[in-house]
Amino acid sequence: MIGLDQHIKIRTAYTRSINLPRDYQTLELIQAYVPTSRAIQALEQIAAGLGKQSSQRALALIGPYGSGKSVFALFLAALLSPASSPTYRAALVTLREADPVLAGRFGAEQIGERGFLRVPVSGIPDSLVRQLLLALAGAVEQQHGFTKAEIAELQAAAQPGTALDQVVALVRRTQQLWAVIGGSGLLIEIDELGKFLEYESYHPQHREIHLLQLLAESAHEAHAAPLHLVVLLHQGFEYYSHRLGKQLSEEWRKVQGRFNALAFLEPAEQSLRIISAAFESVPSLPDGVMTQLNQWSATLVAAEALPPGLDESSARGRFGRCYPLHPLTLLILPVLCQKIAQNERTLFSYLGSVEPFGLQRRLAEIHWGDWVEPWELYDYFMLNEVGGF
Repeated sequence: MIGLDQHIKIRTAYTRSINLPRDYQTLELIQAYVPTSRAIQALEQIAAGLGKQSSQRALALIGPYGSGKSVFALFLAALLSPASSPTYRAALVTLREADPVLAGRFGAEQIGERGFLRVPVSGIPDSLVRQLLLALAGAVEQQHGFTKAEIAELQAAAQPGTALDQVVALVRRTQQLWAVIGGSGLLIEIDELGKFLEYESYHPQHREIHLLQLLAESAHEAHAAPLHLVVLLHQGFEYYSHRLGKQLSEEWRKVQGRFNALAFLEPAEQSLRIISAAFESVPSLPDGVMTQLNQWSATLVAAEALPPGLDESSARGRFGRCYPLHPLTLLILPVLCQKIAQNERTLFSYLGSVEPFGLQRRLAEIHWGDWVEPWELYDYFMLNEVGGF
């Protein structure tokens, strides 16, 4: 008797950590993305600043490890890539399915043939000035229309101690050159900003925290190719300033005030939507399985156990798509991932795992009518994520 793995397939695109510079052109990750309520909220803020006029274009996404911030940054970069690129087309199709009106605001006429100059910066314990200018030089080097001298000047300035006004001037000159050759804007995405902030707390003499303020102010200005600045971090700015004195800590809080801050943690109903979207191939379920699902759905409704925003009809659809996860297993899974591990990253790791009690392994072992029950989740996390406990 063949296992359920021959009938049910799971997308496993997000089982590894996202690295912005490495994954910027990975079409599979863009196609597998599920725009959640927080993602839509962030995209609405980005869309509001797509015009050339003055607007708030500095956004800080704050959420715990593995909550989907980095893959959102990939999706946003795809939406702002050249209108003829495969990544742009894939991202627009995905967004159109989730929110057609919002997708219209990211249409080809807004993005343009050359799109945005996209600068991914991956956080490491180092100087923000150095890593930002190196990333900017790398992005420019991949485009036609910039001279070797302009690239060399960016590279030469990429070192701690470079005057912050000079850094901003280089960014603005790049904006202007990009506008001249037909570009629509400049997107700077800084992942793991907290690592730069921690480094800065040990080297406050460089005062690089003020570079973020200067860039955020520059992002507010009207421009033919406006700057959009998106930073991703796990805590607010002040969390990383605990080694500093009161005056410097106050300065850090003022810098954060230049950003629109968005808490990037999805409610349970959205997490269930992400899980159900990971089930790539779900055939019609046997009558006996459907009968059990309907009974359990009714029981959960009567017990008021469904997450807010999820009615009985929607719940039955989610439960059916996520078979063989027992409805209780499905409800527990995102909460467990949030509390003891790395949220969505751990969630996808479980769905793609062939380790003991991982879902891929269980699919190969069980058959129609069997269920993955809550106790199996407990055993999986005890064996494979014991550090969380």
